[in-house]
Amino acid sequence: MTQTSKIIKYLNRNVYLTNILLLPSAITSFAIYEDSKKLSHNTIEETLYTYFWLFLSLYTILVIGASNIHHMLMFSERRLVLPRTYRVDTITAPIFGLIMAGLSLLYGKFLYTKCHESDNKYPLMYFSAMIFMVIGTIVFILKRIFMKGFREKGLLYKIKYLESHTFFHYISYTGVMMMLYLFLFENKLIFKTLFTDYCKK
Repeated sequence: MTQTSKIIKYLNRNVYLTNILLLPSAITSFAIYEDSKKLSHNTIEETLYTYFWLFLSLYTILVIGASNIHHMLMFSERRLVLPRTYRVDTITAPIFGLIMAGLSLLYGKFLYTKCHESDNKYPLMYFSAMIFMVIGTIVFILKRIFMKGFREKGLLYKIKYLESHTFFHYISYTGVMMMLYLFLFENKLIFKTLFTDYCKK
């Protein structure tokens, strides 16, 4: 292995090790699931809401695994031998992004639903999470537009690509964690506000 290959190998390892930052999100989703099990489950909405969080917890673990495999194969010829395995991340990651976008809209609706004055909400944390996720999305889009064909470029270009992807992971995953913490803090109140007649009382 050449010196250049070793440098890329270790820098790329740093990228996929940042996926560890998604583990708290998987744990938080499971904690929300455990809390949601305390709902009465008299309606289909309550059941679906509860098991959505179990699904998200398991799916986040799948996202971590797929992303790690993707990055481990990124600069390896094995990606050509295992193309389907290599490309799983190109499916799981966008779906995860769409789920988080949906949850962001859901919390935004909750935040602006006028209900009871005593209800506790966290607008500052919500907007901070949104800023992190929006910046991460912009970084990802710019990277896809301006850094195509990075494998065929020189060492410095590859370093810049890996650096930008590491930053994308850090900032996006921070926003994801913050958003999920909001749902953990206010889980039952969010459900009551959005899916029951709580605000009509």
